[in-house]
Amino acid sequence: MRIFADISPRQLIPNDRNRVITETAVEEMMASIRALGILQTLLVVPADATTENTADEDAEPEKKWRVIAGHTRREAALRLELATVPCLIAENSDEATELLRILGENLNRKGLTVLEEADYYSQLALLDVTPEQIQSTLALPAERVRSRLALNDLPATARPKAAQAVEAGTLDLTQIAALNSFADDEKAMSRILKKDHNTWGFAHALAEETRKRDRREMVAQFKAQLTLAGVKIVNTPKNWPYTSREAEASTLLDTDGNALDPNEVKAKPGFAAFINTDYTPRIVVICLDPEASGYTRTQYTRFVPDAEREAKEAAERERVAYQEALVDAAQVRRRFLHEKYATARASKKLFPEALRFVAGRPEKARISNTHFSDLALTLAGIPATVANLDEAATGAGMDRLQRIVVARWLTTSEANLDSIIAQRWDVDEPAGVAYLERLTAAGYELSEAEQRLHTEITQTIADDAAEDQDDEDTNDDEDDEDDEPAEDDDSETDTTANADDEAVALETHDGDQLDENGPEVTGSEFVSPIVDDIDALAAQFESVEADEVTDELVGASNH
Repeated sequence: MRIFADISPRQLIPNDRNRVITETAVEEMMASIRALGILQTLLVVPADATTENTADEDAEPEKKWRVIAGHTRREAALRLELATVPCLIAENSDEATELLRILGENLNRKGLTVLEEADYYSQLALLDVTPEQIQSTLALPAERVRSRLALNDLPATARPKAAQAVEAGTLDLTQIAALNSFADDEKAMSRILKKDHNTWGFAHALAEETRKRDRREMVAQFKAQLTLAGVKIVNTPKNWPYTSREAEASTLLDTDGNALDPNEVKAKPGFAAFINTDYTPRIVVICLDPEASGYTRTQYTRFVPDAEREAKEAAERERVAYQEALVDAAQVRRRFLHEKYATARASKKLFPEALRFVAGRPEKARISNTHFSDLALTLAGIPATVANLDEAATGAGMDRLQRIVVARWLTTSEANLDSIIAQRWDVDEPAGVAYLERLTAAGYELSEAEQRLHTEITQTIADDAAEDQDDEDTNDDEDDEDDEPAEDDDSETDTTANADDEAVALETHDGDQLDENGPEVTGSEFVSPIVDDIDALAAQFESVEADEVTDELVGASNH
């Protein structure tokens, strides 16, 4: 039998298996009750009666009910000192389960927030209802049910932000599970959720925090190994390794000139070890005072001012972090390529531009690196048994050829971006900028490292253009100087030039000088040796039959 009743919230007992109620949720519920009252009844079942807090021991035990759904409403009502709250009473847990199903159907018609849905499914789970039963009973997708239930596993401080991301469709079940792996690190979880990312933004943040966590775990493992081996663990020596007194054991020689073995000396007096975390964490065994121990240094050391040294170290750490961030971003970016473009339908949209690139710049469309060859094959949907795109194109139909052309274009764009990052010489900066902007327009969110890369490439293009303009202006100035007429500084120059012209005019074909008083010679009688040779060749050509000329041309074409 099911009945409705107004029951004092002090007679309601919370379910022991209910998750912890957050302060934020209670405050929001109190505000809602003040404004609208309690809109949704609490679901309760009878509990054992008790005489607790009863002054008269002979008095009838006070009736109690155990809350199945509505713990937040109960807590808010207690704080607001409400006399009663509306309750739906079920005789037992089985009937409560059925009521929850009916209640869920009604609530779905009204539309629940993600957190309200998660709370509702959590109440069903308290009654030993499986996710599969929830899915089938309420006719909901399994992904939706499991993602809502997964939200309940997150820390209370992270649930509202994560719920917003789920509701926006930017956080899926897999990412919630990955996010839950940081449940013991609220700072890391806060950094992941601090921005309104899209799906790829969350992927970037998760990749970064996962890498940081892996580094911390590696450091902890190294410290445990050193402790078990009896090695003294110290912090990184001051001014290491430039002007520090300590030196790495592997760089020292003993009195006999033999190199020290770090594994043999690490636990001996005068030696210690620290974990170098500037790059990939590694153990560094050091001698605390090489000179006092009689060892010889083999590495040159020099003094570097603290400010300069710190600046160099910071720049190097920043450079390494930037490179690592670009590596992380490349992995996420290529996942985006697979999800966005690795289909025949998506390839058709990009095919005209990809074909224009391959046809217009075939030398840039070559893929020689094995790593990028594998990327191209997967983008084109070609099995790993095929060696390369060239082999895949043999006998392929039009749809497959379109995918191959698009895959080649995207892969060479990735390779060009990789070359720009590596600062190789044969790169196309404008194409790199255009590629990143195309991905952004397609819904991809650039990581902070990629945004910085985009800015750097754009600045490089602008600097090159300014330098080219300066060179062009300089060349124009030099040309203007060359075009200015030279002044006649010496009258002898004109006299010499005129004499040379007269001497040339008096030369004949055989080189003899004519007598100045001799007969006048007409222009037609002056014959140049070059003209004479051309006339001879022309006469020779005219003497050849037309058929012979044709035969010569055919023979030349065959060669």
